[in-house]
This record gives sequence, structure tokens and C-alpha cells, in this order.
Amino acid sequence: MYHRIDRPDAFQQILSEALKEEGFDDRIQKRYLFENEPKRIEALNALAGHQLNLADVAEDPDKYKQHMQAGIKLIEEASTISQDAASNWISKAFYEIAKGQLNSALINCTDFENLNLKNSTDIEQQGLRALCSLAKAIIEFNKGNYKESLSLIRNIIKANPYAPSDMWFALGLCYYRTGNIPKAKLSFDKTLELDQNNSMALASLGIIEMVMG
Repeated sequence: MYHRIDRPDAFQQILSEALKEEGFDDRIQKRYLFENEPKRIEALNALAGHQLNLADVAEDPDKYKQHMQAGIKLIEEASTISQDAASNWISKAFYEIAKGQLNSALINCTDFENLNLKNSTDIEQQGLRALCSLAKAIIEFNKGNYKESLSLIRNIIKANPYAPSDMWFALGLCYYRTGNIPKAKLSFDKTLELDQNNSMALASLGIIEMVMG
């Protein structure tokens, strides 16, 4: 995947091109590469997530605002195709978190949990539920409910032993906040095992070394 090999520009360009209308004649119904509506919604939400990632690393406030607005526009476009699409609620939750609207984000998570996912494959359901749990974990962490956040993160990792390094780092933060320094250290060590260049994990281990003496 382009967005995982330091080529986010290519990732965005490919998805954007795939989503473009391909109407050669006004009398002919417009076609898309993603003619299947669920796939088109999935692609729009993937692009929205990409815009959120760009906003997260943007140092210029104007760039941050630009990426946030672009992402929201993509989510709105996905919602015009289907308001009940599960991925729309997940995207909305993460955008509300980014804006600091934690209660609104939690409402979106609840709306997602009330959906009937019978039209999704087992793998799709598993992925969406993991994202919902992650959003809820972030919400609880930001509210200072570290034990609740820890429980959610642990369940995600238990269900997915091959969870990415960022998930292990989040687990370490939760352990640290709940005062379990040894397990926090193990989690940060696991983070570096998966991503040896993770500067946040390195810094966290440095702090733990000072705390433990």
C-alpha cells in the first residue's frame, strides 16, 4: 500500500483518480472505477482518513484547516451515497476526536454499534469494530479514563496479535497512566521491536528509565 511505504502522495492520487467521474457523453450514465457503491464509500473514507493524517502532521494552521475541510467534504460525499454506511460513522468519530468534540465522537461510535452489519464480510466487520474500539479508547484516554482506555486497547490487540506498532505504543501509554510501569516498558519495547525508529517509544523508555532510577 502506497500510504504505508512513505508514498502518501501516490496513495491519494490513485484513489482520487479512481473516484473521478468518467462521463464521455451526457446521455450516457456516468461511470466510475468504483462502480460498486460500498467500494466507492470505502474509498472516499480512506481518502478522508488520509486527509486526517495529513492534518495531524501539518505545522501550518492553514494547511491543517485545509486538510480537515477536505476530509469532511469526502465524508459528506460518502454520506450522500449512503447515510447508513458503517465506515461513515467511524470516519466521523475520528474527525470529531480531532476537533476535540469527544461527546459527539462517542455518539458516532454508538450509532455505528447500533448498525446491522449483515452486508459486510466477517473481515470487514472485524476491521470496523476494531476501529470503533480504537476511537472509543482515544476518547476515554482524552477524558482521563485510562483504565477504560487500557481495557479497550488490550481487547483490540488480543483480537489482532499482529497489531501495528502504534497500537502497542498506545497500550504502553495506558499502562504508564495507570501506574503499571513494568508493563508500560514491555509495551514500548514491543513498539520498538516492530518499529525501531519510533521516536515516541524511545522517548517514553527514556522517561521510564528516569522514573525507575
